[in-house]
Amino acid sequence: MHAILKVASAAALALLSQASAHAFDLITEAEYRQEMAAQANGVREIRRRALPAPGAPRIEVLAPNTQGSVAPPFDIRVKFVPENGAQIVADSFKVLYGMFAIDITQRVMQAARFENNVLRIEKANIPAGKHRLTLKIMDNQQREAQQELSVVVAN
Repeated sequence: MHAILKVASAAALALLSQASAHAFDLITEAEYRQEMAAQANGVREIRRRALPAPGAPRIEVLAPNTQGSVAPPFDIRVKFVPENGAQIVADSFKVLYGMFAIDITQRVMQAARFENNVLRIEKANIPAGKHRLTLKIMDNQQREAQQELSVVVAN
């Protein structure tokens, strides 16, 4: 009986490691093609960027390094820093993609972990090219923060 449990445990661990080895499609090819077509056709973004309210939380992108290009899949880590004793409201988190602000929050949250005001996504897969994500979060005093994450994904 003990040998059977060892074999079953080993099989379960193998399945878990295979599942975690798969990349998560953060941006779909269709979303990326829509973004590229709009840019090629000269579509201009008309979204207004509001200034953050005084005391709004800060959003710090810890990974990936956005100074150069990254190879997919890559990890994403974002830290949310509340100000003046406020607390981050994790359920207020939003992720918008590109100039059309496509809401991809549900997809992101299926693969993300949110612990201690840090959002972690492992093995994000994004098509090669330049991408812009807008990250938003609020604190418990209804102050919203917004931060862009621009990333160039290598082939």
